[in-house]
Amino acid sequence: IVNKLFDMMPPFLTAWMIDSMSGNIPNWIPEWTGLSGLWDIAIFISILTVVIFGFESFFEWMFKRGFMRLAQEVQHDLRLDAYNTMQNREIAYFEEQRTGNLMSMLNNDVNQLERFLNGSFKEIIQLIVLVLFAGWALFSFSWQLCAVSMASIPFIMWGSFLYQRKIEPHYKEVRTTVGALSNRLENNISGIAVIKSFTAEDYETERVAKSSKDYQKANFGAIQWNALYVPLIRMVIVFGYAAALLLGAYWVINDMNGFSIGSMAFIAMMLERLLWPITRLGNVFDEYERAKASSRRIFGL
Repeated sequence: IVNKLFDMMPPFLTAWMIDSMSGNIPNWIPEWTGLSGLWDIAIFISILTVVIFGFESFFEWMFKRGFMRLAQEVQHDLRLDAYNTMQNREIAYFEEQRTGNLMSMLNNDVNQLERFLNGSFKEIIQLIVLVLFAGWALFSFSWQLCAVSMASIPFIMWGSFLYQRKIEPHYKEVRTTVGALSNRLENNISGIAVIKSFTAEDYETERVAKSSKDYQKANFGAIQWNALYVPLIRMVIVFGYAAALLLGAYWVINDMNGFSIGSMAFIAMMLERLLWPITRLGNVFDEYERAKASSRRIFGL
């Protein structure tokens, strides 16, 4: 959270520098620092920029290290729990299950949850911080601009949830077919001596090809929706972005609402930092659906 707050500071720094150099020095600078000369203020803002980016980098190191360690710890504990649960099942369970399918659960599914924790989960936290902080910052400048620029967010959220519902069945199919493929490969490799003794290489190659093709088709279904999501959401975003810039430009041209060139730069940079990362919601939901499908297989033990 702290990392994201520092990461959102460049629009403020840019606006302060532009306004100061154009003679519209923000009131807080002379009040807090006692500086009045333009060159002194420029030096102060430059030093402040270095300090802020130093803190941003420090907290990025902290959260990345923390989340990576957390994800590995959860992965380790979950794999052991899944193995112990599997080991304590009745013999009939193993007679019904293929070894490749069990290995897929202990490896692929557990690893998928680790990837979600280490990637998308922290993105969710930072997206929440981003929307709250950027919304407050924009509202403090102008509630009209805030309303215009963020009007597209409900449509983005609706599109993201629709995308989630559409892609969920495809990932269920992906988990099923990857288990079948793992099982086919495991059986063939462990029984390679039998395959060779009966010169059944061509026949087994066809069986592997069929399982791999089923897995490919399942992924193609998910890819179709995944590839469509970002371009459509980007077009929704650009309308709010362009409308906010147009309104800000109108105010600057007509000297309205005390809106300065620095304010215009702030709005442009803050909107870019707010709206474009929201397109990552599709990838976040993508990873979430993969993790959910993996969780169902693991906890279905």
